[in-house]
Amino acid sequence: MISDHCQGVAKVRFEHHYSEVQVGIKSGEILSVKTRTSDIIEQIHDGSILDFLFKTNNEEVKKIYVTITCLALMFLSVTGFYLWWNPRRIKKLKKN
Repeated sequence: MISDHCQGVAKVRFEHHYSEVQVGIKSGEILSVKTRTSDIIEQIHDGSILDFLFKTNNEEVKKIYVTITCLALMFLSVTGFYLWWNPRRIKKLKKN
């Protein structure tokens, strides 16, 4: 038996689409059906949306995507530092 202080709501999340159904535990009545936009945003952010779209199980596309993104970020950081530092170095050489 569920006590009165307990809300008595169960959330059912679907694995293959972004929906959620809230069901009352005592009555079995469907209380709400919603789209889980937070899951979509999280999957876009971490790259797992590609695994969802290509239907892979072991996150292989996500790992490749994250690796390429990481290498691109490191490359942009190094080249950005060089573009900032090189004009200062040239000015210093011209003064001397």
